[in-house]
Amino acid sequence: MLFLRETNRLCSAALLAATLTVVGPVNAQSVLDGDTISVEGRIWRLWGIEAPGTTQLCGDGWAAGDRAIAFLQSLVHDRVIGCEFRGRDGTDVAIGLCRADETDLGAAMVMAGMAWALTPDSVDYVPQEAEANARGLGVHAHDCLPPWSERTDNER
Repeated sequence: MLFLRETNRLCSAALLAATLTVVGPVNAQSVLDGDTISVEGRIWRLWGIEAPGTTQLCGDGWAAGDRAIAFLQSLVHDRVIGCEFRGRDGTDVAIGLCRADETDLGAAMVMAGMAWALTPDSVDYVPQEAEANARGLGVHAHDCLPPWSERTDNER
């Protein structure tokens, strides 16, 4: 009888430990910029996109960085967030395909013109970018440089 109680106790402890290590979808805790969120203290860069820099203004003065952050906040607010690990960026931050409920955050950002498809890393969102560009949405309507072009221009 003592053996059975001890076995049950160990099985319960093992089950509890396994449950605690499973990382499931949770509410996003914060939006760090237009393509980066923090979920339960872990920073995630959104897979396949690049949003305007936090303080980036477009050629016509449109605050692209602020708009991208606000849009991403609206996408994650009061929604369950789950991220599928896809790799790490150059600063060792996790890159993930993140969803708010069932909405692919990267796709939503690009479709709204709040980010660009990050090619050649991924071609996943090229059709969404083409559609946003054709419709003149977000960055495509305001003479905005993609962040990688702006970085190159600022380095000269």
